[in-house]
Amino acid sequence: ISADKLNVRSGPSAETEKLATLSYGDRVQVFEQEGDWIRVITKDNVKGYVLSAYVVSEVNPASRSASAGQAYNADLAASVLEYAKQFVGVKYVYGGSTPKGFDCSGFTKYVFQKFKIDLPRSSEDYYGVGTKVSRTDMKPGDVLLFDVYDNNRLGHVGIYMGKDQFIHASTSKGKVVIATLSKYSGNLLGIRR
Repeated sequence: ISADKLNVRSGPSAETEKLATLSYGDRVQVFEQEGDWIRVITKDNVKGYVLSAYVVSEVNPASRSASAGQAYNADLAASVLEYAKQFVGVKYVYGGSTPKGFDCSGFTKYVFQKFKIDLPRSSEDYYGVGTKVSRTDMKPGDVLLFDVYDNNRLGHVGIYMGKDQFIHASTSKGKVVIATLSKYSGNLLGIRR
C-alpha cells in the first residue's frame, strides 16, 4: 500500500461499508480489478476493495533499487507539474500555504494535496515520506530535499520537473519560480517519490 492510510471497503465504491484501514507498506493479496478498485485480502484475512491507485506491485528483489517501494506514475507526475506551473509568480510568504502566498513546503503540500497525496507541512518532515530515490533515478514529479543553510539539515523542498529544472517557492526570489537544479545554491540532500 502506497498511501499513508487506505480504507478497505465492502464493495468497489467509497459509499460502501468500511471494513478496515491499511497503512503505508502493508501487503495485500490482489485479485481482480473493477474500475478504479481492486479486490484484496489483507494480512488479517479481511476481504474487500481498495482504490487501485494506492496499490503497487512488489519489485523483483534481484533488481531492487532505491525506488523499489514506489511505482512511478508518469501521467500523475505530468498532471502534478502542470498544476504546479500555474502558481509561478505567486509571492513567497513564510508559513504560507495558499495561492495568496506560499513557503516551500506550503507550496509542495498544496500542489500534491490536489491529487490526494498528503505531504508534511514542514520541510524537515519530508525525509519520512514516500520512497528514497537515487539521483540517477530521479524523475519529474519527485520531491527534492535541500540543505540551504550549509548545516547538513533539510531546510527547503521543491518539485523536480525533468531536464535539470525544478519548481519551488523561493525565499531569495520572493515567489514561486522554475529554477535550474545544477545552478541552484542549495545542496541536494535527497529525493523522495
